[in-house]
Formats: sequence, structure tokens, C-alpha cells
Amino acid sequence: MTGLISMVYSRVYFSFRKLLSNTQAVLRSTTVLGSRRITFAAFRTIVTAAQEQHSIQVNWDKEKDTWSKFHYEWLRDNCPCTKCRHPDFDQRLLSSLEDATPSNIDVKGSDVVEIEWKDGHRSRYSYKWLLDNSYCHHNLNKPETEKRREVILWDRDTMVNPPVVNYDDVMANDKGLLELLRNIYCFGVCFVPDTPVAPEAMMELATKIGPIRQTYYGTQWFMEAGNMSVNHVSYTKEKILSHTDNPYLQHPPGLFCLHAVEYVSGEGGETTLTDGFKIASYIKQHNPEYFSLLSNVSVLYKIAFKDKLLKDEAIYKSRQYTFTVDDDGEMMGVNINHVDRRPLDEISLSQAKKTLSCGADEAMKKMYSALHLLHQLVYSGQFTYKVGLQPGNMVLMNNWRVSHGRNILSTGFRRISGIYLNRDEWMSKLMVLEQHND
Repeated sequence: MTGLISMVYSRVYFSFRKLLSNTQAVLRSTTVLGSRRITFAAFRTIVTAAQEQHSIQVNWDKEKDTWSKFHYEWLRDNCPCTKCRHPDFDQRLLSSLEDATPSNIDVKGSDVVEIEWKDGHRSRYSYKWLLDNSYCHHNLNKPETEKRREVILWDRDTMVNPPVVNYDDVMANDKGLLELLRNIYCFGVCFVPDTPVAPEAMMELATKIGPIRQTYYGTQWFMEAGNMSVNHVSYTKEKILSHTDNPYLQHPPGLFCLHAVEYVSGEGGETTLTDGFKIASYIKQHNPEYFSLLSNVSVLYKIAFKDKLLKDEAIYKSRQYTFTVDDDGEMMGVNINHVDRRPLDEISLSQAKKTLSCGADEAMKKMYSALHLLHQLVYSGQFTYKVGLQPGNMVLMNNWRVSHGRNILSTGFRRISGIYLNRDEWMSKLMVLEQHND
């Protein structure tokens, strides 16, 4: 702190102390070395804050060298006052990118720092708000602002009792719907038995989650194995390789609802489910270089539809990463679709060369080695749960995590129905239900 004494800006120190009584905190002010020091009670934590040239540094624990720094531009941009943000919707009302020069910094009450800006505007920041929104800090374990949900990885051997929520429980109240969505978040999949086979039953459950995603197939589509009105492998009786749906769209659907409407007993036709997060975790652990390639090299997906009855055509294409990780390095999504993957192109090669810092020959060889390992794991059966969907048994899966397929339908008949929702919709419903039910 002594190195800052010579700075043009004056020092402002704040000390926050817990009072040992139930009475309201008492504000005490003194003057030390020409700077103002203020001591008050707050959250059982002693806090000092010093005004620097470009920021305020808040020391949460001096002994542990725990501090946060808040720049003036950031503070002004995020002013929480009702003039700058709507009190009910927490949305900005004004452009707050104004002159971020403070003319005075003070303490009002027991836990609020108030800044008066050069243009006369006043901003108030609570201790808790600063702690929750700290972005530049040292040795600080931030409090959890959102409950961390559990993600359980699974394979053929560990998926012994798949998650289940009965249809009536989902439709009856928010508790059943919350259990369904939590299972989807945790396992990537949840079964809903006792679903009425009437098409509207599936639609009613899906719309209870959120708006339906419209695709080329429509809002709710039906697929009969062997009905070739649409030129797509899914309409055949052939084996369908495990895949995530619609990677050829810029934003693939986040939730896939699959319902068995009719099924005539025969040989084959089982539905396969594979945990893409489990496979990504396996590759990351056993071959980090391949994981890096699959996370940093985008692949082109493309499909051309032609409806023979409607005489309608459509072409979709988009680039996707096989593995998508968030800013914390946690898995966010997978794109596994060997059927609709186009040839690796110049963009893919350039990204592979950059990722590996190598030439074209080595980059292409290792990229195909990574894809070979991925496909070997996906199609080996080791990470796959197999089930024969019967009428009335619906399954909902996170299309950004769980790939699905179908064994060859040698005999018999199967008619299924499908509905998509965006990831934002089912995640929004999950967060709202958690907020109101926990």
C-alpha cells in the first residue's frame, strides 16, 4: 500500500466490522494521514478499500492477501441504480458508458459504497453485489451465485437404472417437470413411461417445457421405417449410426423428444443412446492431443432434403466443433454425426495445423486418427445403452450431449414421433422451476 501514497488520487479506506450486538451498525469516521478511514459492520468480514488511479481495490482479507479490483469504467457501466437499470427486469435503461471519473467515494449505511461521478450521477454498490460480481481478484473463492448442478457420466455398464419420471407426474405439477429437467441435465436423458399414444400427449408435455423448435420436418413429425416419402436414411429400415441431430443447422436443437407411437414386434429396431460427454471425458484423459483437435477443428455438415410428395427441397450446411467447451473448460456440447459430415476442407486443415503447430501431412493424419478413435468409441457399444421403445414410452434427450441411433429393423414395424426444442428453452424452464421450488 505504501507504494500508492505518491499517487495523484487520494486514499480512501473503508473497514467493515461485525458488531457483536443486535443493534444497527454504528458508523465511525476518523482521519488518518490525510485520508478518510471508515469502519463499519458487514458480513463478519473486515474489508478495506483503497481508491487508486484507475480503480478501487477491495481487500477482503489482508492476512490472506485476498482482494478484488473494480475499474471505474466497469463500475459506471454497471451502475445498479433505478435510473440506469429497471428495478423489476434488471435491464439497462440508459447508456452508462459515460465519463467514469469519480469526484467522491463514500460509504452510506453499513454496507454500501457510493460513488459520485464527475457529471453528478451517483452509484451505490453493496458489499454483497461487489463480492458476487468480482471479476479481477486474487485468492478469492467467490460465493456460488447459482446452484451447481450435478452431471453424471455413464456408459453401458453404469446405466443400469435409467432415470424415469411418469407422464402423469410431469403433467400434474411443477415438481414432476422439475425432476424431468434435472434428470436431462444430470444424465442427458430421461424416460417418460405411460405416455398416451395420442400425438397431442407428446405435444402437451413438450409445450409445458417451452416453445417448439420448427425444422424442415415441421413442429411434430412422424417417421415410419420403410416409408421413403423423404430421402433420408432415418426413413429406411437400415441401421442408423449413433448421431446427434441437425449439426447442419447453425444452432442445432438442444432437446429431442422421441415417442414410440406404434410398434409391431419383430427382430431388431432397438434405440441406442450414447453419452457423448463420457466419450469426450475418456478421450481427454487418454489422448489430450486428440481432444484438443476435436475441440478446435470445425467440421462441415451438409444435407439436402427432397420431399417426393410435397415436391419441396431444402439445403442446409453449417460448421461445428465435435466437442464444445465453455470458458471454464467444462463440456457444453458434442456434435457426432458421421452420416452428414462433409469432407475435411481447407478450413479444417488450417485449424488442425494451428492446433498442433505442424505441417499439413501430420495435421491431416492426426485429425483422422482422432475421428477414428471417436467413431470407435461411439460405435463400440461400450458407451451405449440399448432399449426397445414400446408404445407409450417417451424419451427426452439433450441433443447437445447424447447421440442416438437404431439397430437394423429386420422384421416388424415401428412408427415414432419427434419434437425439438432449443436448449435455451429447456434450460430457462429448469432455472425458473429451481428458483421457485428450492
